[in-house]
Amino acid sequence: AHLDTYCDTMGMNRKMFNFEKAGPTFMAWTGAGQDKPIALIGHMDTVHPVGSFGAEPFLVDGDRVTGPGVLDCKGGVVAAIYAIRALKAAGYDKRQLKLILSGDEEVAHALSDGEGGRIFERETADCAAVFNCETGIPGGDVTIRWKGGAVFVIEIEGKAAHAGKEPQKGISAIRQAAEMILAIENKTDFSGTTYNCGRIEGGKGANIVPDYCRVTVGVRYWTNAQYQEAEAFLRGLCEHPSVSGTHCRMTSNGFYPAMEPVEKTDQLLGIYQQCCLEMG
Repeated sequence: AHLDTYCDTMGMNRKMFNFEKAGPTFMAWTGAGQDKPIALIGHMDTVHPVGSFGAEPFLVDGDRVTGPGVLDCKGGVVAAIYAIRALKAAGYDKRQLKLILSGDEEVAHALSDGEGGRIFERETADCAAVFNCETGIPGGDVTIRWKGGAVFVIEIEGKAAHAGKEPQKGISAIRQAAEMILAIENKTDFSGTTYNCGRIEGGKGANIVPDYCRVTVGVRYWTNAQYQEAEAFLRGLCEHPSVSGTHCRMTSNGFYPAMEPVEKTDQLLGIYQQCCLEMG
């Protein structure tokens, strides 16, 4: 709620992108420069269970701030604003400066059906460089690549039956889910693509053969080719269930691509490192 005030004070133009089911995306920018723009990006939302802000209050103690979200990514938002403020105070006008902050970054821009992520793509397409003010690494290291992430939902349909009277007439959706989960988890490669079956829902009671189960799978990958391979693997599992009589369907519930190094990544890193040396 304070971002508009800060950006107005710095004389920046601003815009809000609103969504029906997701937090908004905030964008602000300085005047045009002679060279291509530079963007500073981050996110405003943070994911904690309801009630966390009472159990973990927001506290300021001297120069230390603690509480939900201060690391991911409120601290990054503050750093971005102060960088722009410092550049404007120094009279910098060579490049336009863009500030783009998502309210739907967690998890994978799912609540805006991916539109929160596509805004970043559109609004940074003309930029010479983009600095993501996300969680840093102790020691001041910068990150030049980042894993992509996707969330898939697998729904399994079986056939209900009384587990005591006629269990042979049932087809267990949970058994199919269990076999799929083992196959999915065993596919994890900690140096490459990882899979996490993070949520399971299904069944009505111990006396009923379950006719439905829902599994949410999180996938992380270093390259976008690995994403394609993971999607094909999961889809193959759904198309060929191991428990006869079950039916599976898979839907995507959020996706963001891997940030792979590109041709000019090392060049940008070199500029950053030289600036650090010059600043001591």
